[in-house]
Amino acid sequence: MKVSSLLLTSLVLKVMILSPTITTFARTQDVSDQCTLVFSGALTQMPYEKSPNIKGAPVIFGQEFRVPEFHLRFLNKSTGKPLVPKTVHVGYGWKWLEYPYPDHAWGAWSDAHDSIECSTTDSQLVVPAHTVKPRGWYNGKYTGFPYNLTGSKKPKFDGVVLSIEFGGCMPRLEISERELDKYRDSTAMLKLPCQWPVEVEFQKRAR
Repeated sequence: MKVSSLLLTSLVLKVMILSPTITTFARTQDVSDQCTLVFSGALTQMPYEKSPNIKGAPVIFGQEFRVPEFHLRFLNKSTGKPLVPKTVHVGYGWKWLEYPYPDHAWGAWSDAHDSIECSTTDSQLVVPAHTVKPRGWYNGKYTGFPYNLTGSKKPKFDGVVLSIEFGGCMPRLEISERELDKYRDSTAMLKLPCQWPVEVEFQKRAR
């Protein structure tokens, strides 16, 4: 997946089969995870004459995409011990065709996202399922025929980014649309370094 403006650095995702020897962590019944939507839309790439009004109502819509619930556990990669994050930032990205755009006669794909911030009181977190509604602020000549013969010019889902904040560190994990299937019925154990790469192991959840 092409890295979006949500990302500062590309990440390496290492997926492994969870060994039966890995200890699971039971949660108490009174644990409460909190996730709040803090932003939804696009940020101006650069101000220029006749920029689309991204603060206004969108004018074109793509196919909605349902991102599954995330069941996460956090470990310090260097010690192997459970880690309680300060904040978990979840970015649900999409692309939209922006026109006009400097140095791109037919417009260019720009980034937009829903941003959710989550907190937990222990080393585990459940992020609720989320429906991404891709939308854009340009619908004109370059979104229609014949420019759409090479592919739809409607806004489109572009993946998820997890940024885990703890102790002055904030490693990031990029999850493509294809990789989301691994999270649907599994708990993801994230082994967190101070930066990257984040190592991920999956354990099937009991139904």
